[in-house]
Amino acid sequence: MSQPALWLPQNEIANSPGNPILVEDGEFAGQMLLGDVTYGGIQRAFLEKVDGEYQGAVFRHTAGLEVGANRILYGPDGALYVGGTGEGGNWGESGKLRYGLQKLVPVAEDSFDMKEMRLVEGGFEIEYTDPVSDEVVANLADAYQLKQWTYVPTQQYGGPKVDEQPLFVTDATVSEDRTTVTLTVDGLKPGYVVHLRSPRPFASTGGAELLSTEAWYTMNSVPGYVAPAERGWYEAETAQPLGASTIAFDHSNYSGSGFAANMQATGSGRQFSVDVDEAGTYPIHLRYANGIHPFPELRDKDVSLYVNGEKIGPWTLPTTGDWKTWGTATRDVELQAGVNTIASSRTRATRAT
Repeated sequence: MSQPALWLPQNEIANSPGNPILVEDGEFAGQMLLGDVTYGGIQRAFLEKVDGEYQGAVFRHTAGLEVGANRILYGPDGALYVGGTGEGGNWGESGKLRYGLQKLVPVAEDSFDMKEMRLVEGGFEIEYTDPVSDEVVANLADAYQLKQWTYVPTQQYGGPKVDEQPLFVTDATVSEDRTTVTLTVDGLKPGYVVHLRSPRPFASTGGAELLSTEAWYTMNSVPGYVAPAERGWYEAETAQPLGASTIAFDHSNYSGSGFAANMQATGSGRQFSVDVDEAGTYPIHLRYANGIHPFPELRDKDVSLYVNGEKIGPWTLPTTGDWKTWGTATRDVELQAGVNTIASSRTRATRAT
């Protein structure tokens, strides 16, 4: 399955997005606009091709409409028409009308905004509609806050952020005309979304404050990316969730960015993809915590182990005393050369992770 060219993080920049339309004229020509019934307003999407992969950034474009934007289009007069609708519950922008039609036309006043966010080797280029001010240039690297995360497919509604981590600007330069800032950012990973924020004050040379201070960039490919050496272990929170399994953070001493949890329902668990050079017998070491829940007393619990779809049998995980104490269970399995799937899932009531 192809990855999306743009992720639209729920409730941050979108919720119920509508139809995208192409901007044919003006400084944003070649980009797209899309409305949103529930989040409201109109967002703007910039796309580029990196190593053959479409990806790009999404920005807020306009807000303050009378109703959530269901459909947008350009009329023959060049104006942007917004058709809105809204109902109770989560289908409609909060506090707005339930229906409406608005006509938007450009005004002579220029706004100061991010025009494009481009991924380059080692970081990003941010192009602005106007030159940035002396005050911004004087503290350029400190003018940006970044973080990244990824998503893991799940059967449940929504998609929690996985492996969320801060990013740091190690260097920043500005072009001679001051319209483009180049950021050096370490640790960028393909398959992740980067959130960039420039807190105000952030002004142009003309004194206009930055209209939209945030951008969300989807990285399907990262120029010059070199994958880290194989660590020999896999984090459960980034593995494929099965059933009702989720990610949690409420118990300490986990090894990664969280831990796999909520495995009470039959079939809930995690599936890993493991690549080996040669077929043979390999040990699997499962790091887990096994506390009281859902039983009133401590007890051993069983999970089912599957290798390449074949059930190997139950795997008993002794109690660890509480949920912040972790143990390791080991079992030998037969793997084929190449990619293998290894899954553990709930057999009886258990929350082993």
